[in-house]
Amino acid sequence: MEEWNDYLDYEKQEPFHENTLLFKGLPCDILSGIGLPGHRVEPHWHEAAELIYIIAGTTRLVVNGSIFILQPGGLAAISPLDVHSTTVVTGAPAESLILQFDLSSWDDIHKYDMSLDTSKNVSDNLITGLSGQRIREHIEAVREIFPDQHSRYFALKSYIYMIMDELYQRYPAWSINDSRSRGLLDRLHGFNRVLVAINANLALPPTLAEAASLAGMSAPAFSHFFKRKLGKSFTDYIHELRLRHAARLILDTKMLIGDIAYQSGFNSLNFFNKVFRRHFGMTPLQYRNRCPHRQSPETDRCH
Repeated sequence: MEEWNDYLDYEKQEPFHENTLLFKGLPCDILSGIGLPGHRVEPHWHEAAELIYIIAGTTRLVVNGSIFILQPGGLAAISPLDVHSTTVVTGAPAESLILQFDLSSWDDIHKYDMSLDTSKNVSDNLITGLSGQRIREHIEAVREIFPDQHSRYFALKSYIYMIMDELYQRYPAWSINDSRSRGLLDRLHGFNRVLVAINANLALPPTLAEAASLAGMSAPAFSHFFKRKLGKSFTDYIHELRLRHAARLILDTKMLIGDIAYQSGFNSLNFFNKVFRRHFGMTPLQYRNRCPHRQSPETDRCH
């Protein structure tokens, strides 16, 4: 599991909801681009299913707190409503092709194909083996045709449908667009409300019971959902968010360490010093002394 700070930025407050638009006449949207080393797509989610194909470079993908390193030829699938982010690993630019699918097409297929067990929810995000090989061949064809999509529209559409067929065989549960999906969407909106409430008052965030109520769930269901989406328990999330907030104040202000501890939600300076040292490998004062010029806003950030 990667470091929490690498997964959800303090400044962002919440994974954002991304609206997806279909490419005209196609059952998906096609996105391509090149990211420089360090480029990051912030944690987000959407109702569409997503297929990521890495053409060049190395990309770190995080899905619901789990980490995957994707290199050229790598394929990964993102289920609808899953919180995910990507970062280009330092070294060389990364090029990728992303397909985002409208799941109404899965529903149409399922009307005529009752043979697949849609209760089987495949959670493996990486696509390998023969299925991965076939998808890779099809998506390379899409990549080749896409710049000339208007004159080769039917060829482009046929390869997209072949990709969809492979994904449908692998992820049959994507075809279920019923009350369970709508319920998950409602829970995700509630989850975002909780993250905003936590960030609004770190010193006095909502309790687990209050957060569960805000999310419209029972406390046990909320705890399970929260950990699945962020890879951290509710308590650990608040604890580490406070530590990061304190670290920012230590470097960017001249506040006393004790005042920073209390403002960040720690009621005991001794406890704050203990957990800070455990998390950062040094005391708060050592953390400040390693980069004293950070307290001047005119200077560059140190690393």
